Amino acid sequence: KLFEQKKTVNIDLFFRLLSTCHTVIPDYVNPEVTFESPELKYSNLLEYINFEAESPDEGALVQAAYKAGIAFVHRTPGKIVLLSEGQDEKVVYEILAINSFDSTRKRMSVIVRDSCGDIFLLCKGADSVIFEGSCDSTETKGLYDTILSSFANEGLRTLLVAVRRLTKDEFEAWNHKYKQAELEINNRDKALANVAAEIERDMNIIGATAIEDKLQEGVPETISKLADAGVKLWVLTGDKMETAINIGYSSEILTKEMRVFKLRCDSKDELESRLAELERLVDIANSSKLFSCVSGCFKFSRFEKQSEQQDVKSTLLTDVELALNFSPTIQPLDEQGNPEDDHHSFSSGSTENSEPCSKSIFAIVIDGNTFKFVSENAQLRRRFLRIGKLCKSVIACRVSPAQKAEFVGFFKHKVTLAIGDGANDVSMIQAARIGVGIKGKEGRQAVNASDFAIGQFRYLQRLLLLHGRWNYMRMAKVILLAFYKNAALVFTLFLYNFVALMSGVSLYDSFVYAGFNFFSGMPLLLLGIFDKDIGGETMLNIPAFYGVGREGTRLNFEKMLEWMSRGFVTALIVTSIPLLSYAKDLGVPTYCDQSNDISGIQAYGTFVYTALFFAVMYVIALETQTWNLVYLFFFVGSYAFYFLVLSTLSSLIDAYPEYFFVGIYVVGSPYFWVHSILIATMVFLLEFSWKFRRLMFFPTALDIAVEIDHGHTKYSNIQSLKEMLSQKRKRLY
Repeated sequence: KLFEQKKTVNIDLFFRLLSTCHTVIPDYVNPEVTFESPELKYSNLLEYINFEAESPDEGALVQAAYKAGIAFVHRTPGKIVLLSEGQDEKVVYEILAINSFDSTRKRMSVIVRDSCGDIFLLCKGADSVIFEGSCDSTETKGLYDTILSSFANEGLRTLLVAVRRLTKDEFEAWNHKYKQAELEINNRDKALANVAAEIERDMNIIGATAIEDKLQEGVPETISKLADAGVKLWVLTGDKMETAINIGYSSEILTKEMRVFKLRCDSKDELESRLAELERLVDIANSSKLFSCVSGCFKFSRFEKQSEQQDVKSTLLTDVELALNFSPTIQPLDEQGNPEDDHHSFSSGSTENSEPCSKSIFAIVIDGNTFKFVSENAQLRRRFLRIGKLCKSVIACRVSPAQKAEFVGFFKHKVTLAIGDGANDVSMIQAARIGVGIKGKEGRQAVNASDFAIGQFRYLQRLLLLHGRWNYMRMAKVILLAFYKNAALVFTLFLYNFVALMSGVSLYDSFVYAGFNFFSGMPLLLLGIFDKDIGGETMLNIPAFYGVGREGTRLNFEKMLEWMSRGFVTALIVTSIPLLSYAKDLGVPTYCDQSNDISGIQAYGTFVYTALFFAVMYVIALETQTWNLVYLFFFVGSYAFYFLVLSTLSSLIDAYPEYFFVGIYVVGSPYFWVHSILIATMVFLLEFSWKFRRLMFFPTALDIAVEIDHGHTKYSNIQSLKEMLSQKRKRLY
């Protein structure tokens, strides 16, 4: 229809533009074959050439032109060579200038001279900038806009291509400015962009392109699991709004249950009024108390947007209705991104078949121009962020890389993860707390700028939900256990100070005291490497368990206080029992005098130190959930290493005389072993009873999932646990 209505469209010129206006490099597979070789024909072109493109879109357009009969075969800095189907003679175009694409210009152009000496400006880019530089009539622009909208509604990525014929004088005058801009030292890119904008005007649009950007395998499932895990999903893209919405539905970022609103404004005042209306709507929808009253009296059904001049025809006009009435400023959309046409009203009746309003899920789609108003005004930014946090998803379309980074910067105080696969995602990836790059067809720029690199988007669910959660649980456990054992060590010194009448006498030998973390450190290190509370299959089946780390339930001030208290109790047991035993002199040197020329304080300190070491190791063993041969070897080896160091220090009469024979004498006493094991067992039983009480009488869903993984529960599988969660609403973690 387009070609029938616009007789001036030159199809040949359209595909020649696609074959010329790009930065693709032809890579010849056989070094002996060049574009001048006689065996290179149009029919066998792809046997000899691979097209290396900066982006998949450019490569796709060049291949589309080849299939249409015009093939790109060679380029140098000064020329480009094309081969047409059915013609043996190659066509050479002289390249006079290239205005490169960037995210701000959203277009690229090339100025060429053909064999007849005619000079052309060939340009392709986003519809918004091409329309600005076009001299076509409003009717023509409207026709192309309709075509592009239909493409975008199908989820296709669109471009417009345009051409301008230049006179020799026009080009020479412009080229003089272009050469000067190239010589600029400061702000060279800006100068080149300004010069390019001068020539990229008065163009004639000759066609439009649409490219299908297929989703990778597993994208919808991954996004669904991330959403179930409580992760807020914000999509930042340069596509048109209709394309972004269509992709949102196909990737399950947007669902049928969501109320999707478009924010596309031309002024700050318009945006402010729309945000105020949307904020009011979201606040009411999230007020369960208000909707519990309303839902019993009114039936909520869909209603049509109404103009600001049109009265709302309803027998009941309440503040709730005004807030829920979707005016033209905020449009609810269907799955294709089109405004809904069905009528919305309030009427008395039952709400049996309608979704409770308190469970309404909202999503926002905002374009780049509207976002400029948000970023420039602090009050609008705060309001937009507040609404965005209450929404399930936010999609920003037609945004530049700088705007993507600005979006991420809004949440710099939160833990943000940015994932992308192209060069235009680099700034966003670098602005986020965690950057993930996908190695795909758009190059390695995103991978090189990222903290983690993956091959496909679906790997993100294992990276984040599985390994990310495991890492958080391990680190939290290592930090708390390290805090616990050091708190217990310090508290023993604190409690002994009361016995020593605040004299400042140290209970432990300085060398042995300094080695405490070294003796008990290897099990903690391996726990931080190997420990897993639940298996991968269980975690991916119930992504909500990811909230343990997202909400910081395993490492916070309360947890630190809890473990410090447990350290104090451990120190109290470890200090008091040896003290009572020594008071009755149960066969080991007392702390008040000397026996066999062995210092009593050294012996007593070794006694307490060893009992504390045993107790701490017992607690570490109780908290360990993954045992393997490596861990078991180093766990048992920690005991052996401790006694090896103790006996070695006791044998160094010349190098360490103050501790000579102390360790050997103490370890040789049977009372030492009885009391050390008894004290450690008491601490273990105390910790075990606390854990047993919690697991038996106050288990969470996570505790039950751990038991399922070990086969120690009445729930036979994860599915039965999920059913239990839906019925009993048991606390997750």
